[in-house]
Amino acid sequence: MRKLILYSMFFLSTAAFAQQPMLDLQLTVSDNAGNAQTLHFGLDAAATNGIDANLNENELPPFPPGGIFEARFIGDDISLSEIGLGSYQDYRTGGPGYSGIIVHELKYQAGSNGSAITIGWNLPAGVTGLLEDLLGGVVVSQAMQDSGTITISNLALDKLKMTVTYNNIMTSVDEAGPELPDGFELEQNYPNPFNPTTMLSYKLAISSEVNLSIFNMAGQMVRTLVDGSKAAGAYKVRWDGRDQQGAKVASGLYLYRLRIGEQIRTRSMLLTK
Repeated sequence: MRKLILYSMFFLSTAAFAQQPMLDLQLTVSDNAGNAQTLHFGLDAAATNGIDANLNENELPPFPPGGIFEARFIGDDISLSEIGLGSYQDYRTGGPGYSGIIVHELKYQAGSNGSAITIGWNLPAGVTGLLEDLLGGVVVSQAMQDSGTITISNLALDKLKMTVTYNNIMTSVDEAGPELPDGFELEQNYPNPFNPTTMLSYKLAISSEVNLSIFNMAGQMVRTLVDGSKAAGAYKVRWDGRDQQGAKVASGLYLYRLRIGEQIRTRSMLLTK
């Protein structure tokens, strides 16, 4: 118990001083029993191949036994011993203007009632990827661009290699369109993943015309939550997982987009059931 308390205190203290990575991207890994985990990867000038506490990376305990859902980055088959037993974050060295290829390794397993794993992504312009099995893409070879998902029904395949290509990355946020002006923010929804409701938060520096809408992965508008003039300030909006007609939407990956004039910011979220 003493070790657990000390570990918890250390985790909280390092999280309190963690900095936001220059480029923070997300994978959502879920099973069809309603379990989900968000994994973070991307670039920062201060990142290394190992565990970077300053970027909120923490080495995890050993992988749980079968029947317990889990998904994490590991380094077993890509000879990346620096990551230890694995982490939910795996940032690598890179700064504005970076171009290059970085390889990650994923390990996952479904919960006791799950029979398939789904991996979802939402990549900004200038970032593409490839998910493939460690046999050279014989079983899985899935290109990653923009937003998408892949479902794996063969749970004997519990590891994938993710090769990410960065092409002159200049941005520090997950977005579509120009970056919002200083003082305007769209935060990550909480909780995420969620069921059945989640909160979307944004901030305005000045009075503005605002549109906050939700889209599915096919680019179709699902629901408009805000559409009109708002005074400067911080706002929270609840989404109940229903579409514009009040019907419950299917579980999966969704995008929420904040438009202020011609400026746009987009983030992703995962609804589980």
